[in-house]
Amino acid sequence: MAAKNYGAYPEIRLHGLGGLTIMPGGYFNRAQNIFVSAAGPMAGFALCGLAWLIDRAYPPRPYSIPDVLLGTFIYINLIWTLLNLLPILPLDGGQILRDLLGPQNIKIAIWIGVICAGAAAIWAFQNKQIFLALMMGFLAYGNFQNQNMQGGIRRG
Repeated sequence: MAAKNYGAYPEIRLHGLGGLTIMPGGYFNRAQNIFVSAAGPMAGFALCGLAWLIDRAYPPRPYSIPDVLLGTFIYINLIWTLLNLLPILPLDGGQILRDLLGPQNIKIAIWIGVICAGAAAIWAFQNKQIFLALMMGFLAYGNFQNQNMQGGIRRG
């Protein structure tokens, strides 16, 4: 909805370890791009908060299917949203950082992504979170490969 507000026609393309939102017709300035990038994580926090309120409105029934599903929904939305806000490109947090720093500092944003993703991969591996370690390792490598990337706002 945030991207449509600026004339884009968002599409989600799923691939190996996640997905990518592309926005044909979207021509955003830096502030608009930050708003659009932050809208997804904010929706994730809103869903998490709504589910938490629903969970608190009813008496707990331990190990009941609705309680387990709602608890899982809260956990997934919270953790996935927090991961998405890490300052690693192409995650939303990395795009927000890139746009906050401006096109002249794209290399700084990329190296912050390499360091954060690498540190997260090491932490995940040490804590036996193999999928997260692989995902963060791929993101660190992807950011490292993009170290010669040009700055600027991506156009649809």
